[in-house]
Amino acid sequence: MPIVTVGKKTQSKDVHFWGRPLGLVLLVAYEGIFGVLDALFGLAAIFVAKGVWHIAPMAALRTLIEREALEDPQDIFFHWLGSHLPRISTDATLTLGWVVLIFGLLKILITAGLWYRAEATRNASVAIFGFFAIYGFYLLFQKFSWWKVGAVGIDLFVLYYFWGVLPRHLHKDVAAGRRDISLDT
Repeated sequence: MPIVTVGKKTQSKDVHFWGRPLGLVLLVAYEGIFGVLDALFGLAAIFVAKGVWHIAPMAALRTLIEREALEDPQDIFFHWLGSHLPRISTDATLTLGWVVLIFGLLKILITAGLWYRAEATRNASVAIFGFFAIYGFYLLFQKFSWWKVGAVGIDLFVLYYFWGVLPRHLHKDVAAGRRDISLDT
């Protein structure tokens, strides 16, 4: 099977990688990479909160940053770092670790579902990303941040792709004789 195809009879202008639309491949790659990173970050936070991994205490890190900022009062980076250093308890770190781990595993499940059973996963993904977008808007209205605007924008784009673009590609693949997108082409 060729890796890249352009100009199939049923998809005259669509670029396909491994028999799947380019947009789907990019979405699966994006969600998969960030799902793995979220899961790894969540595990690391849990290990640190449980004491499995020992890292420098935050107080020692804060002292180092304050000392560096005192040595060079014009150092913008250390002043910024000192003002943004997290002040979070062990219990909150453990909770955050579990939430991020579950979020990452959910993204990995969505990614696998999209790759192997795109049509069956689409409806669940629309509901999940719709919830993320609504919750993101809620957080955005609570306290505005450009990072939150970017996160909500990404959620809305993924929601648009699932809802508007992906069904068109799936219907083209069904017209080409494939019931669902799967590895066996």
